[in-house]
Amino acid sequence: MSRKILGVAIFVVLAAVTALFLITKFTADQTIVPSGTPTPTPVPIHYHAIFNIYVDDKLQDYSAFKFMNTEPCNLHSDAVSENDQLEKAHLHDLVGDVVHVHRDNAIWDDLLLNLKINLSKPVIGYVDGVKVGDILSQPIKKDSRVLILSGTNTDVDNKLSKLPLLQHLRDVETHSESCGVN
Repeated sequence: MSRKILGVAIFVVLAAVTALFLITKFTADQTIVPSGTPTPTPVPIHYHAIFNIYVDDKLQDYSAFKFMNTEPCNLHSDAVSENDQLEKAHLHDLVGDVVHVHRDNAIWDDLLLNLKINLSKPVIGYVDGVKVGDILSQPIKKDSRVLILSGTNTDVDNKLSKLPLLQHLRDVETHSESCGVN
């Protein structure tokens, strides 16, 4: 009889330790806030980067209305929206070379997905003049200047020199009807 009790006791202890481990593991990133305590307001994410895309040596123009997000930036929130993917990276105000970012971890492929663009291989990228591997998986970084090349392209240095300067980005932020500097 004492063996049965010992076996049950060991089982209960193991079950309790396992349950404690699982609870700790899956709630480690969650903060417990006492009832009635206000939760902190998330910091809004809103920044911009410059980009140009060339396909077979031809600069692509994404300034057409069909590529634009028509919702003003000041209406974006950090709460999950109906179209969270679109919030990651989009364009505004018929400006086709400045991307607006409203979500953490937005990558260049998010912009292409939102613009419904499929680039043929090879796809080569440069961030601030430096060649990077797998540009479409690279994060979109604030104030970066990005060149994306698809297909066959020549004279990369010339294309890099034609990327708009950061002053263009500042002008867009200042004169934008949909957003400004946040």
